[in-house]
Amino acid sequence: MRAVDLAVAQSAVAKARTTLHEIDRATVLAALSRHADAAVATIAREHSKSVDEGSERELPGPTGERDSWRLEPRGLAVALGGRGDQPAIWLGQALAAVAAGDPVLLVADGDAAATTVAALVRGAGWPAIAAASDSEGRWSAIPELSAVIVGDAGLAARATKMVAARSGARIPVVEPAGAPWRYPTWRLATERCVSVNTVAAGGNAYLLAQID
Repeated sequence: MRAVDLAVAQSAVAKARTTLHEIDRATVLAALSRHADAAVATIAREHSKSVDEGSERELPGPTGERDSWRLEPRGLAVALGGRGDQPAIWLGQALAAVAAGDPVLLVADGDAAATTVAALVRGAGWPAIAAASDSEGRWSAIPELSAVIVGDAGLAARATKMVAARSGARIPVVEPAGAPWRYPTWRLATERCVSVNTVAAGGNAYLLAQID
């Protein structure tokens, strides 16, 4: 199997991303852990826990408001592999994107491992992933690009220079943290905090009673 052209892969992922909110990411990660070696499987299980940790939680509201926090998907991620482009590298990057809830393009020129991993992840229940061929660095100009995942410092330096040339919002370039295939998934997500003023809405009778 070969990677398809970047534009074709991008279109396929864009169509599939509309259904991602309906998918249980923890179930997908559990399925993928059964197809990985011991080290990557452990990371998949850790990511599965992080899905729950990012779910909505209540925050203290000392003046009567209702405050909540949660992590939401950041958007389209591009994974660039790493030194050696082993299947474990691609799978580790795909796992991080799935854990964060992001659609992802595995950009690899002539690397069959990326195509194999993309098919594996789709088979586990995550449709918004594709292996793309791009020898000209066109990925850096994708308008929807939200994050770049890389496997080594050399790739990180090149990717940082490419995304720095973009106008608009800054794009994070995410490297492994600790183990070779362990990525900080919070960098592939965005925080959403909501504060609802329940006092103004008449939601806290005790505080309203204190008003003269």
